[in-house]
Amino acid sequence: MKLARFLRELPNGSNLAMRIEGLEDSQFSWMLKPMSWMMKRQFGKVLNPFRAWGYRPGLTIAMAIFTQSVEASKVTAGGSHAGISEEKLAAIADYVENPLFTPAERAALRYAEEMTQSSIDVPDEVFEELKRHFNTQQIVDLTATIAMENMRARFNRALQIESDGICRLPAHHPALAPAARA
Repeated sequence: MKLARFLRELPNGSNLAMRIEGLEDSQFSWMLKPMSWMMKRQFGKVLNPFRAWGYRPGLTIAMAIFTQSVEASKVTAGGSHAGISEEKLAAIADYVENPLFTPAERAALRYAEEMTQSSIDVPDEVFEELKRHFNTQQIVDLTATIAMENMRARFNRALQIESDGICRLPAHHPALAPAARA
């Protein structure tokens, strides 16, 4: 399973430091101050990715607008806050075989898996399976969601941005295993 392999390759982050210094609250552009205040209200702190994106206020605002429009149109829930059980989140690496996942969820996860490979040539059979479960607008929404999450993951990974602990994984989750060193 490609998703399981990808998750196992993620470092646990325990010994990584951000590759760039994130902005301090006082360094945010006036354009970003309202967003940082809202983030503090929602999460109790300014999240690490925002501190990195803060170097480019225009891009940060554009990403926030894009994120809000994608979030508003999500096809499937994105986590426990949206009704997905901890058990299901813990089983995501084994979605193909696990009976917790519906055929539609399996199709969406397989599509996400194909979209996040180094080549984004999604096989026709994967797309055909997706079309059996979702209409065109839902496929566009799903594609935008996957692309946005992939971009965020690649941004955070490249800069080794520390997790803010918002998505808590079970202790035995493959993503928490130390990365295999080549």
